[in-house]
Amino acid sequence: MIKNIVFDNGGVIVKYSFETYLDWFNFDKCLQQQFNELFKSSQWVQLSKGEITSRQFEEYAKSIFPQHKKEVKEILDAENLKHLIPPYQQTLDYIDNLRERGYKVFLLSDIVEDTITYMKQAVDNWEDKFDGIVYSCRVGMVKKEGKIFDFLLKKFGLVAEETLFVDDTVRNLQEAEKYGIKTLRFLDPENDISRIDKVINDAQ
Repeated sequence: MIKNIVFDNGGVIVKYSFETYLDWFNFDKCLQQQFNELFKSSQWVQLSKGEITSRQFEEYAKSIFPQHKKEVKEILDAENLKHLIPPYQQTLDYIDNLRERGYKVFLLSDIVEDTITYMKQAVDNWEDKFDGIVYSCRVGMVKKEGKIFDFLLKKFGLVAEETLFVDDTVRNLQEAEKYGIKTLRFLDPENDISRIDKVINDAQ
């Protein structure tokens, strides 16, 4: 029986694509590709774990792209996050519905402080939508390292076999499965919300 549903944020609760975001700035394709790699760097992981600040990451990015400091500042400007991660209202409504039906709902997100601030502004009562939250930047762990799932289970006293983790990234799902957590890959709220319900119902 599934009692707990754990949601990722980017790609599940909010639309999330660096490629689409960078398209919005109309940079040339070569520069877009270089910037895209920046968000896959070890420094980005450090930012997601709270080991460096947004300011430090910006300075690092400017050192990598000394001829494009203006562009770096633009893509890292927190005011532009609305173009990177607009919320999926369907997923937000579904989270409310799950809680009304008696399920416990949690958030587990690889996230930086600027994005937390944005989510609180973009979604009314953001943190109140969940029974518990784990932000990577506040616990010093990210999902691809796995141990954050053990932290999640222990922090909230969850039974792995009663827990479903919903994420858009295969590697994160594989790490969750190592801890006995059931998983579902989420790509599109139009189709995948009904798939979550099917997994829940099939586990009854």
